[in-house]
Amino acid sequence: MRIIMLFIALILLGSCKLDKNKPILLEDNLNMNNLGNKDIKLFASLLKDSINIGESPKVIVSMLSPAFKNSKSQIVAFSESQDSALLQLDEKLSNLYELDLYGFHNVSIDTSNRRLFKEPSRYDIIVAGRKMYKEGYNKSRVLVIEFIGKDPILDLKFDLDSIWFDYIELDVYVRKGILPN
Repeated sequence: MRIIMLFIALILLGSCKLDKNKPILLEDNLNMNNLGNKDIKLFASLLKDSINIGESPKVIVSMLSPAFKNSKSQIVAFSESQDSALLQLDEKLSNLYELDLYGFHNVSIDTSNRRLFKEPSRYDIIVAGRKMYKEGYNKSRVLVIEFIGKDPILDLKFDLDSIWFDYIELDVYVRKGILPN
């Protein structure tokens, strides 16, 4: 259903004039190329495909098909504070809290980013990556966890049977620019 709503929003956006007084919402600008695959549970896209040196990339993540269908699950995400930190994560997530990561709640909790969505839900999230200082293409990595019950950001003892997780890696181009203070 969410896929259909996003697709309709994109069609309507293309047929309407842009009103400069109207806020730009994320759903209006999503790239829908990969959404035909029924196996995709997550959609992830950079808010900007290129950033200046010293900036952090921002990633929008939407869960299209929750793994826990008949429950009140939600998602959280972790991004690297150092390059390649998520590559050291073991398959049972036992070393999750030993790695240098940032944790992010979904927009039902993160009210500062809620305004960017037409219909914010517990399956939508905005993630900021590490600051990037190397010019050229860099990797922005995000771990997304769908969970029932205990919040993996707040509770260090979560049950692996009540979570589903996936790892996302996106290329972001870092260009020369003025270093931010």
